[in-house]
Amino acid sequence: MKLYTSILCPYAHRARITLAEKGLDPEQVEVDPRNKPAELVALGAFGKVPVLAIQGRMISESAVICEFLDEIFKLSPLMPSEPTQRAEARMWIRFADTRLYPHTQQLLYAAPAAERPRLVRELQDDLSSMDEFVSRLQGPYWLGERFSLVDATMLPWFEQCIVIERYRGFAWPEHLTALRRWYARAAERPSVRAVGQSPEFYERAYGALISVPMLTAASK
Repeated sequence: MKLYTSILCPYAHRARITLAEKGLDPEQVEVDPRNKPAELVALGAFGKVPVLAIQGRMISESAVICEFLDEIFKLSPLMPSEPTQRAEARMWIRFADTRLYPHTQQLLYAAPAAERPRLVRELQDDLSSMDEFVSRLQGPYWLGERFSLVDATMLPWFEQCIVIERYRGFAWPEHLTALRRWYARAAERPSVRAVGQSPEFYERAYGALISVPMLTAASK
């Protein structure tokens, strides 16, 4: 088994958390997004990470990789067995993949300065919706007592949030206390700590990619 990954990619980060939860330690190939290896492109993944190579097959798309790993390696399941709960888990994973991460990437890389306050507000609205849900949790994790693929999906965003705070004027709304509590607990999980990086690491790494002055004012 081999995972093509990139240390700054939150999608690859989610796959690494899932592998750690399963107690798996495959070969990992670090991919520089600015200089993608020919072998990755040859796999037919359009040069995107993560890509999981297993038993002569190639699997791309982080959500697909994580569910595949959960289905193949059944010890410590990361998706609920009950259909309604499983659907709810997939709903939150899709929320992250269609709102949280795209809004963040647009804010970080694509949006002109005049558009950034709007994107910051949209992210803050997304977080408010998440906080309302998390405030009703009956346990330390997103779906209750057990760590799930929803936690693995959300955690990389919060770990890397320092980047948009540092470079794009984002600020956590003060009232999102439930979400802060969830993150503080989930971030202490051994699998998360094993593959995580420090805030200073992300600041330095993204600072080398983003040539903008630091913004300090919050946009609300």
